[in-house]
Amino acid sequence: MMASRPPHRQARPPAPRRATAICAVLAAGLVAALTAREAQGQAVRMPDDVGTVGVPLVLRLRTTGRLLPAGGRLVHLYLEQQPLGRVLTGADGYGFLKHTPASPGLFLLRARMDGVEGTGRLLVAAPQDKVVLVEVTAALGLGRLDRALRDAAAAVLRGLADRYPIVYLTGRMAGGVARQWIAAGDGPPGVVVESTPSRLLPRLAARKVPLWAVIGSPELAAAATWVPVRLTLVPGSSGTRIKRWEDVPAHLEKGERK
Repeated sequence: MMASRPPHRQARPPAPRRATAICAVLAAGLVAALTAREAQGQAVRMPDDVGTVGVPLVLRLRTTGRLLPAGGRLVHLYLEQQPLGRVLTGADGYGFLKHTPASPGLFLLRARMDGVEGTGRLLVAAPQDKVVLVEVTAALGLGRLDRALRDAAAAVLRGLADRYPIVYLTGRMAGGVARQWIAAGDGPPGVVVESTPSRLLPRLAARKVPLWAVIGSPELAAAATWVPVRLTLVPGSSGTRIKRWEDVPAHLEKGERK
């Protein structure tokens, strides 16, 4: 008699192949989980900006997830309630829209995407305006938590705000602190621009923003050679040194266009 054959068993894949398949399944699950989490945490960020009536500028925004940029998003932009246009963000999440301001003032920018809204402010100057740029860390002492200096600055700036549109210049770390200071009613309304003097000043010059004065560090004064009034509250080789905020109005009154 012929010996009976054992029942056929399906061969198991080699161990390395099984490990690869398991890793692929786990990776797909992780990607799906991260994608869902990113979608739940999506946001659109609209930074403050500055322009001049009749001079084109490019508005910038960014769409993000909880942790990463979120590209390929369609965003609707509004100036107050007036539609400005639509932007499709790139792979890095950034989107850009060209806009030519028609009238001066301080306006609310709105960016809306899939039920999510981000807001910023746009200061539009008239050619005859006298815009004052205040460097937050150097001029207000926010980085040093100098309450006395902030109180003196707030009192002076509130008195100047009706005649001089105000732009606050901050680094990335101080932007939130500056906005809280303004929102609390301490400082007069204005735009908070997160940049550096060497980057912001050429941009404002290209947009023909009528800067009348800068108040802050000697580095800011050195970058603003074309500005009539350049004041500093710390020692340095550039700008006019002042010891107290109460001296600012007199310097603004004496300034002359170059």
